[in-house]
Amino acid sequence: MVTIETLREAFQKISTVACGTSPRLIRVVSPTCNVPPTFVVALPSEERADVYAYLAERMNLVIRAEGDPLVLTALEAAAILKLAMDISEVRDVA
Repeated sequence: MVTIETLREAFQKISTVACGTSPRLIRVVSPTCNVPPTFVVALPSEERADVYAYLAERMNLVIRAEGDPLVLTALEAAAILKLAMDISEVRDVA
């Protein structure tokens, strides 16, 4: 299930793989008025480009070059959670 917390954890895992470090602050919000839900994710500028490039290589996401926060549909957020779980499974096997 996609929640603000699970999405934040997913971005921490993805950032660790993409950048070699986990950001101290990842902001995730979900406006309560949106049905179906959307999620807005803001990453620190130091990690943003690497994480966005990593996601662009592995997913069919539209990512703005200006470094704006990501605005994700519920389906896109679920795909990011799956990607993070796949990363964890690969690390557990290695």
